[in-house]
Amino acid sequence: MPTYTATDYDPVPPGLYTARLEQIEEATSAHGTYYRWQFVIEDEGEQEDRKVFANVSEKFGPQSKARRWCEQMIGRAIRKGEQFDTDALLGQSYHIMVSNTPEDERGRVYDNVENVHAVRSKDDPKPRETEEPENPDKDFDDISW
Repeated sequence: MPTYTATDYDPVPPGLYTARLEQIEEATSAHGTYYRWQFVIEDEGEQEDRKVFANVSEKFGPQSKARRWCEQMIGRAIRKGEQFDTDALLGQSYHIMVSNTPEDERGRVYDNVENVHAVRSKDDPKPRETEEPENPDKDFDDISW
């Protein structure tokens, strides 16, 4: 008879990672159809090649996770009526934010992809800092209070 050794899942620590979108699979639950997005971490180190997942509904309205993520991944808004094929996203690298779930009743913790953004190239312009005026109250000096 075999002897088994119990193992447990070691979640990816929370944080920002660079990961490749490997696949999107259709799945079904009691609530209907959803898609399981699989990312593979590309950062060198302990988490390299680890897989992390996100469950994304099939809804694609302006406030949906799928729409928001797709827009962030391609760097532009998707217009009403536009069809967008997520196959265009596969195999590309993105910045993903990973969080961990609270412990379940068995004490297990899981990782979860919270957000996805395009990786900014070094050529992309950085946000400009706004300059503070020398005397911001100057325009109000002539007002009689």
